[in-house]
Amino acid sequence: MRFLTPIACVLCFLVALAAQAPPEAQSPAAPAAAPKAGIGSWTQFRGDLASTGVSHSPRPAYKGVKWKHFMGGPSTSTPAVVDGKAIVATEAGWLIAVEVKGGTRVWHKKLPGEAIIASSPLIVDGRIYLGTRGGHLVCSRLSDGEQVWVHATKSPAIYASPKGDARGIVFGDMLGVVWCLDPATGAVRWQSKALREVASSVSILGERLYVASRGRSMYELNYSDGALLRTIELPKATASTPTLGMGFAYLMCGSDLGVAVDLLEGKVAWTHTNALDDQSSCAFADGIVYMPLGQHLKAINGRTGEVLWTCLTNHKIGPPVINGDDILINCRDRSFRVVDRKTGKVTFELPLDEGFVSGPVVVDGVVYIAADMDMGMHLYAIE
Repeated sequence: MRFLTPIACVLCFLVALAAQAPPEAQSPAAPAAAPKAGIGSWTQFRGDLASTGVSHSPRPAYKGVKWKHFMGGPSTSTPAVVDGKAIVATEAGWLIAVEVKGGTRVWHKKLPGEAIIASSPLIVDGRIYLGTRGGHLVCSRLSDGEQVWVHATKSPAIYASPKGDARGIVFGDMLGVVWCLDPATGAVRWQSKALREVASSVSILGERLYVASRGRSMYELNYSDGALLRTIELPKATASTPTLGMGFAYLMCGSDLGVAVDLLEGKVAWTHTNALDDQSSCAFADGIVYMPLGQHLKAINGRTGEVLWTCLTNHKIGPPVINGDDILINCRDRSFRVVDRKTGKVTFELPLDEGFVSGPVVVDGVVYIAADMDMGMHLYAIE
């Protein structure tokens, strides 16, 4: 029989003691994995932390409009969906919850101050986080819309949609400050001021944050403390949110460039030229990036930049969403379209009464889009 050495005995004792330690004495657990976007919920702008625009929802039947809800004003905000409610904000500063089964209003609240809304809601642990053009980040309860806390920046506006989880709520403002706030209290965990105006949302990959600015740069920050790790030069200014995938960041720059940034090399890998809206975003899945380049939706090999197909529409395209074999797009010509991922052919088109700037979301077989253009005032549910 072999006997343990004294050192081995001590090690065994320490291991056993650690196993018996109460929960509060052990290291904090990592944030729980977020549910897959489109299955029961869509909790943040572009669906996930990496801003891929992917929904895992079952495919809608595409029969037509299930219901439409009068919001009282236009919205540039992408809806969030959770706990049987669609949450949307209007440009006039109203935060609205709509019951998804029949489209009836659950509650509505006017946000404080100069609460004109351009950002999209983030929902974490029963709370809604939203930025305003008055420079406030507002936290409200999902259950009734009541305000929990408000963080006031010195910026004239927050256009970016907040992102994050239990590690912190992260967003940039128009003074170039990136903030990380405590989700429960709104206390500042850190702030990073090394940037130009930030109108795009932060995208997150593990412990790294990526945010683009109007200073022709994309910044890599540390999630834990906001330390600036890298500055990556872009060809033009942007308000586009980076879409992360396969070691690349994909975004729109200026008025004519779709850009792929190699995150390993820290430089632009390829570009595509077309008239476009640099406030739009890409979608990414299975090695292919879908870029809304002006009136064209292009499927592009994410690594090489090779164009696989092009779908021509009648107007500029909002941020696309991937749902299985489909690409869902809104156009400013008042139509919602479904495009086949393999061929680029339009398989379903639904003319609506209003135009759209924000992109669609699809949850549990239903598409939700909020109208903005041409005095649009409705939240639509399409099944």
